[in-house]
Amino acid sequence: MVHTLESRLQSAKDNVEQIQKIMAMWSKAPLFERFEDTKKSSLLNLTDRDDRTKKRYEEITSHGTKIHQLLLVLHRIAASLSILGTQLVLHG
Repeated sequence: MVHTLESRLQSAKDNVEQIQKIMAMWSKAPLFERFEDTKKSSLLNLTDRDDRTKKRYEEITSHGTKIHQLLLVLHRIAASLSILGTQLVLHG
């Protein structure tokens, strides 16, 4: 029973880490970048803004679906841990 508890806790930890990695990807790549030309270096390059925002929206939507799936698994793990905890208390 303790092995099952440990295994489920590790699975939950792995899922949380995966969610954090997915979300970290969003902050690593800027949506818009500055012009490389020295005269306009303080201006954001918005020439392809529609394409960039569409692509980012699709990425976040796809990642959101994956995060949702991981959260559902976490919820199931939490429910099973609650049952295991009750069994440990009763049999402990």
